[in-house]
Amino acid sequence: MAVKTPVAIMTEYPEKPLMYKSVSYSLFGFALLPYVMTLLNLDFAVDYSQLVWMDIVYHVINFGAAAILFAGYLRDGFLNVQIHTRQIIKTAAIGALIMLALTLCMAFVGLLLQNDFLAFGVLPIMEVEMFGTSGTMVLEKPVIGTVIVTLMAPFTISCLFYATVFASVSSERPKLAYVAMAAVLAVPRIVYALTFWSWVDELMLYLVQLPIHMVACRLYQKTDTVWTPIFALMAVNGIMCLLYLL
Repeated sequence: MAVKTPVAIMTEYPEKPLMYKSVSYSLFGFALLPYVMTLLNLDFAVDYSQLVWMDIVYHVINFGAAAILFAGYLRDGFLNVQIHTRQIIKTAAIGALIMLALTLCMAFVGLLLQNDFLAFGVLPIMEVEMFGTSGTMVLEKPVIGTVIVTLMAPFTISCLFYATVFASVSSERPKLAYVAMAAVLAVPRIVYALTFWSWVDELMLYLVQLPIHMVACRLYQKTDTVWTPIFALMAVNGIMCLLYLL
């Protein structure tokens, strides 16, 4: 009889005051702010360059909020990295390879089906797409786009999503945490489907990116530090930015 490996119960997760602050910002950042920026952008709707800059501003705002809210949490969590450096780097590297393999498989299927979102919508991964995909931002603004996608987005995603939701739930219900994470990731997609993206596009982006998020959450759970998914997402986003630019 095979012996089942128990799912780890996480001990590194945000305290409730930080979790509440993060949820409060997320409601603003992923629900109200897109509406506001859409209204501000009405006069520039045909200006493609303006749309890219609006995307850049949006992602910088989200990163700034995550950095301010989670500065102490990230600092404390880095102690785990210093103690278990080799294990965490190895786990992040394996996770990054799995993410890249998943992306290649979906890209291959997407090319066969002539589906651009399936072929090019997986990586680089952002907290959410507003006016355009991450690949578009990198191609249009190579320097600042690469900085945002490679260095900023992994922190935004890992703090506002993985730490706030996945780690908090996983501290008591490890298996339920994956269901909760999948449900929360769908919320911004639903909001955006009601604004400036079609529900078909949003559904496609949600489905193709969900496996990447699940792998990242598993890395977080396995090493009990938010830095592991951050490192993994930095690696895969950086590689994909390089491929776009080449």
